[in-house]
Amino acid sequence: MTMSGTPESFEQLISAAMASSDYKPVWARFVRTRFFAPVHKPAEGGAAELRVLPGQKDGKPLLLVTQEREKLAAESAPEAPLLSGAEIVRQLAPGVAIGVVLSKGVVTIP
Repeated sequence: MTMSGTPESFEQLISAAMASSDYKPVWARFVRTRFFAPVHKPAEGGAAELRVLPGQKDGKPLLLVTQEREKLAAESAPEAPLLSGAEIVRQLAPGVAIGVVLSKGVVTIP
């Protein structure tokens, strides 16, 4: 919370974490927050899967998420449902980084 007693925005929380290198509060909020996450549906009609970008963060695949749908490019994320951070973490393959699209760019959560 801020000094005025209002909750910090997710972006403010990430800024504070970057300054302190303590990302525990970010992860605690991430799993309880809803984000737009790009998905693709297999042609066979199976369940939708998260759409990750190959080799974007230190050679690791990267999933971009955002709280504002318009921050995801329509051509790269034609389908982007609103999912909780907990759902995203459960569906994400091991080794995939999560990048949160903020007003000043993308921040990868370590």
